[in-house]
Amino acid sequence: PTEKEAVVKQEPGVKKEPGSGPPPTLNGAAAAGAAAADGAAAAAPKKDAPKPAAGAAAPGAAAGAAGEGAREGPPPFFERYTPAMKEANRRILENSWDVEAWSKLAVDAQTAVPLEAARSIYERLLERFPTAGRHWKAYIDLELNHRNYATAEKLLGRCLLKYPHMDIWTSYLRYVKQRYGEEAPPAAAQGPGGAQPGGMPTGEALEKLKEAFDFALQHIGLDMCSTPIWMEYLALLKAQGSSSKQQQREESNNMMAIRKLYETAFRIPMHNLEQLWRDYDQYENGLSKVLAKHLLSKLSPSYMTSRTEYRNLKAISDGLSKNMLAVPPGCAPGGEKAAAFEKKQVELWKKLIELEKTNPLNLEPMEAFKRVEFAYSQSVLSLYRYPDAWMDFANFYTAIGGADALRKAKEVYDRALEALPDCPLVYFGYAEMLEKKNLIAEARIVYEKLVERAPSPLAFVHFMRFSRRAEGVKQARKVFMSAKKSPACTYHVYLAFAAMEFFVNKERETARKIYELGLKNYVEEPEYVMSYLRFMWNLNEEQNTRVAFNSVLASLKGTPEATREVWDLFLEFEYSCGTIKTIANVEAQMAAALKGYVDLSKTQMLVNRYRFKELWPCGKNILKCLEVEHGPDRAIPGRIRVPQPAAAAFPRPDISTMVEYKSNMSTMTPESLGVPPPPPFNPMQPPMILPFSPDGVHQGAPMLHESITAFLARLPHVHSYTGPKPDVDAVLASLAKLNIPEPTTTGKRKGDDSSNDPNAPASKKSKQPTDIW
Repeated sequence: PTEKEAVVKQEPGVKKEPGSGPPPTLNGAAAAGAAAADGAAAAAPKKDAPKPAAGAAAPGAAAGAAGEGAREGPPPFFERYTPAMKEANRRILENSWDVEAWSKLAVDAQTAVPLEAARSIYERLLERFPTAGRHWKAYIDLELNHRNYATAEKLLGRCLLKYPHMDIWTSYLRYVKQRYGEEAPPAAAQGPGGAQPGGMPTGEALEKLKEAFDFALQHIGLDMCSTPIWMEYLALLKAQGSSSKQQQREESNNMMAIRKLYETAFRIPMHNLEQLWRDYDQYENGLSKVLAKHLLSKLSPSYMTSRTEYRNLKAISDGLSKNMLAVPPGCAPGGEKAAAFEKKQVELWKKLIELEKTNPLNLEPMEAFKRVEFAYSQSVLSLYRYPDAWMDFANFYTAIGGADALRKAKEVYDRALEALPDCPLVYFGYAEMLEKKNLIAEARIVYEKLVERAPSPLAFVHFMRFSRRAEGVKQARKVFMSAKKSPACTYHVYLAFAAMEFFVNKERETARKIYELGLKNYVEEPEYVMSYLRFMWNLNEEQNTRVAFNSVLASLKGTPEATREVWDLFLEFEYSCGTIKTIANVEAQMAAALKGYVDLSKTQMLVNRYRFKELWPCGKNILKCLEVEHGPDRAIPGRIRVPQPAAAAFPRPDISTMVEYKSNMSTMTPESLGVPPPPPFNPMQPPMILPFSPDGVHQGAPMLHESITAFLARLPHVHSYTGPKPDVDAVLASLAKLNIPEPTTTGKRKGDDSSNDPNAPASKKSKQPTDIW
């Protein structure tokens, strides 16, 4: 299935939506063929690259849009590339998501290479970025410039109804005007209803053009940037009424169509809405000033509401980059800057959609629904590779309910699988939606596609669980039998299926056989081995459990650390279920197996034997005397974890040398601490730093500035510092390299520093601070 509206298959009792058929002026067979090609690409596995419509693409299309690697070897027509294009192609081979290199290649394709090479470039680019409306437009316009209308038509059939981008619809209208303007017969050869003076289309060409405008406004008219289409269509209708007698007879109907168009436009927040209102005012007053006053007052509330809401939407949409190429999260070059930009785009789209859901325009429910739907459909153009964008879109439909909403939700998920064929999350969301609707057969198809396109242990695990829930135990067992033959199968599949048999199906023996079957291949996997041993323990079969422990220990190879966890669990089992003799036997075996790795003593073994979880048979000080390791909580003697306060693991400052704070500290001065006041500052005498006394206070320091004296008085005692000593030379060298700009003072000339001049007048000297602290 595909979202292609041009070939929507109608279900019984489902009405066809307006505008859901093939676009006017597009050949139905061509549109259907392009849609079928897209549908085949969506259904095919990743390894089969999607093929464009016949005749629309040049040979040499690139690898699939969702693949991780770029094309191997040079692309078609590589010898005709300019040096700049070859450099861009080299960057693309290194990183197939290099959007800057792709854009450079696409721009040069317009003029620097022949048409065949340009087609090859655009096909590669659009396979990698299928929602790139700007590049679709450039590709279509390139064909229109060469009068290749058949090729342009097939390109429009591939993208027009699938990607609601303004640039694509602009190219569609250009195609209609250019093709039917050229194919129309000359004015002299036309009878009544032929071409109008000045090249105005009439007759069939005019009807085709009007149909195209109607069709475009149905699909893109809600876009904030659609104002030029509205204004051009209105201008076409206004010019129609004064040309021929037949059209003059239909002037009344034409006038009603114009007014209806204005009425619809004023309910849409878009650019240049004020200009549209002025045009309408001029139009109505040109017909009848009396009637104009009534009609303008009727539409004024809608216009004012849209103009107000336009400001709110513009505040959000101004930050959106609707022409950005759809790149998977974290794959765009640019590092943190690019990641921050992507995150901002996601936030803005969500904010815009949430704003539309509040129905700020106070529209009817169906109109409000279409605005939210349109916002979602445009968001997935930029967020094409984001699974949550697609799933939110589908959940929007499922929350509404009904057969038609469910059909649209399926179409959204089908497009999501086309965009993200390797993302299990999308498959799970799709299958869960179908399972909730009791569409079991369709949900199973989704899981089958998942294990075919992106097989993984997680895919098999959830396929088994789905089959057990929806189809029964037998189907789940068939899925397991198929999964264990897959190269993607791991021990996780065995664990999940064994747990299903034991806990859900209550089949103890079947679960045991599954564990033992997996043990043949995954005996070196610690998690699998430990799960198997715990399972045997839970069976309450002591002798069989001991046999299992001994069998696993005999099969394990490697260092003692590889078997440590198994010995831990074996001892724990014996402490809980064994006797004194069996406990002593296991301790002796463990001592021999881990000799040199864990030092054992009889006291340590006794402590280990008689502890239970966090309960210990002796105090913390005694455990320290035993020299036990403060490591993880294990059951091996010599590795007993001593209970400690949670804060003991973090470093703490030594507060014994800190001065206790007192309320009168704010009034303390250096003199109160025994620091003699400094002599008056003499700039002509070089400073001299005197040695410190043993009590940490410098002896005299007659040549230090009072601010330095205050700073030294605040320093702690020299003997109280026991931390690492810095490299003084390195610190001074770093300070010397700092480029500290000189402070500038408003109102002073450069070099005028009279504040520190002792001979300057007293009025120009800066006051010394009184608060030395």
